[in-house]
Parts: sequence; C-alpha cells; structure tokens
Amino acid sequence: MSHPIRIAISGGGLAGAYLIHALLNYNLLDVHIFESAATFKEAGAAIGVARNALAALDLIGHSAARCLERAGAVPMRGVRFMLAQELLADVPRERMHASKKLDKVDQNHDGSIRLHFADGTTHECDILVGAEGIYSTVRKFILGEGDPAAFPRNTGSWAVMTLKPYAEARASIGERPVDIEDAREYISEEIKKLYQFWPPHFNKAVNEPPARSYVSGPICIMGDAAHATTPWQGSGGGMSIEDSLILSSLFGRAKTPAEAVTALKVYGQARRPRTQRIVESSRVTGTILAGRGEGTGLDLRKLREKLLPRWDFIIDFDNEKHCNEAVQLMERELEKGNIVGSE
Repeated sequence: MSHPIRIAISGGGLAGAYLIHALLNYNLLDVHIFESAATFKEAGAAIGVARNALAALDLIGHSAARCLERAGAVPMRGVRFMLAQELLADVPRERMHASKKLDKVDQNHDGSIRLHFADGTTHECDILVGAEGIYSTVRKFILGEGDPAAFPRNTGSWAVMTLKPYAEARASIGERPVDIEDAREYISEEIKKLYQFWPPHFNKAVNEPPARSYVSGPICIMGDAAHATTPWQGSGGGMSIEDSLILSSLFGRAKTPAEAVTALKVYGQARRPRTQRIVESSRVTGTILAGRGEGTGLDLRKLREKLLPRWDFIIDFDNEKHCNEAVQLMERELEKGNIVGSE
C-alpha cells in the first residue's frame, strides 16, 4: 500500500469527535475531520450517557472514558461542548479543519473520493464518514436527493431549555413541591385542547421513513446523520458512541482501502437494526409520555408499568459481544474475498 488509509470525517460535533478520538489508536489510518462552522464547538446543553454508552466508551479506550470525567460529568450526564473539546484535545491540529462546509462529493476512477468545500478547496480520501447531524450532506449523497429519507422533517415535538446557576434558580422559583394530582389534571386538559388542532400531516412527519442504508461503497453516515431520533429515551448520543466503537474496531483491522470499504459494509449490517429499533422505540415512548399510549392515558401506575421496560434493550446491551460479532463478520467477508461492496 502506497499510503495509509485516508479517512475523512465530515462534521466536528460529538459524533465526529467520538470517532476521530477512537481512530487515533491506529497508525495505519490517516484521519482528518472537517467542520462547517468557524470553530469546533458542539451545540446544545447536556448529554445523557447511559450504561450501554459508558461500556462502549470503555471499550474504545480509557482515554475516551476519562474525557467524560474531565468534561464535568455527573452520573449519566455531562456537558456537550466540554465533552467535544476533551475528545478533540489530543487530535493533532493539522488534522482539524474548520470553516469547511462540504458542498459536493466525487468518486474518482481509482475508487478514491474527492471532497469539494464551499471555500473552493478540495480534499482526497479513501473513506468518507458523514457525521454532520440531521442536515447531513453525505446522507443526501448516499440516499439520493429524490429519496424521501434524504431530508430531515419536523417530528412535531419541541422543548425549551434554559440554563441557570442552581443558587439563582432556587432563589427565583423557590422549592415549593408540586401537587401531583393538580399537575396531572392540568396536563391532561391541556393536551386534549392542543390535540384537537393536530394537523393530519403531522402524523406523517412523526413517522418519517428511515434511511434504507447507512453505507454506499466507501461512504457511510453515523450518529444523527444516520439515525436521528426523538429525545424521549435519551439515546442519540449513546448511539453515536456505539457507532464509533464499531467503526473504529473495524477500521483498525483494515490494511488497505478496499478492506476499509468492507469494514463499512459490515458496519451498516451491524448497526442499522439496533439503531432503527431505538428510533422507533423512542417515537412510541414519546406517544406514551404525551398520554396517547393505548390503554395508559395519563394514569401514573399504568405509565410506570408501560415505560420502565422500554429502556431494557437499550441499556442492558452487550457492546463487547456486539463489537466481537462485527469483527468476526468482517473477518469472514475478507476470507471469502468480499473486499468491496455496499450494504
């Protein structure tokens, strides 16, 4: 091989930061990360990291898990932008490229990829990973702009969050306990009022089609670019960590660009079923939480019985087994000579 395997990550948020941090462990990989904004800075406030995601971080390496601690995490929760900064702290500056908005992707005759950026510059690579979130350019390239799943849609859900120092918040609102019965009655009546104005097309938006594939030859998507989800089970960040574990483990076993393409094929086969199950589960969980679950309404006992088991398959997940199975599948593909393909 005349050069290391060249991997380009489009998107400098948490998903891209997880992946490049994991890939620093492998000398045969020449990895660069590109961010459209002027600086590498993650948007948002907190991120939940459940048991499954913590296990995946440990499998990626102790340095990744320590990033969570240095970001000021308390159990299961950390600060998004601080975590992204910690993950990128060890990345050589010459591999980080800000103000690089990806405009176009060309595949060369030799199988390599040329990236075209809005500022007129280009970059050559063997593998492209789209980690740009829900407005992913790479997702459109994989699915085609005519695909209904190529563009993000409004889920019909929204929330407002504000950050304030705890002492100031307590001084402002006090510590008066909420009467559960009063709150339940109020919420029930308000939801009934709002639901009567629910337009029929919102149901279509909530049930938007998933990406039929995360992979096309030497190009893939991960994180929200692949499987954006509603927030009701707090698993978007965790899925990105699991994606990074599988991708880094498979890339680490590739010795040529062709073998790296096989790694992508296996990644798609390994990750799509689990992530799409989580996306669908989160959608249904939101319906239940809104009091629209079949047979539950806003009855607290029924809600508890219905909701508690919904997290089991997410957090009680054996990431080590998941990773080993993906690696074994890649080894079988390589033994059969299946070193080029797509999901």
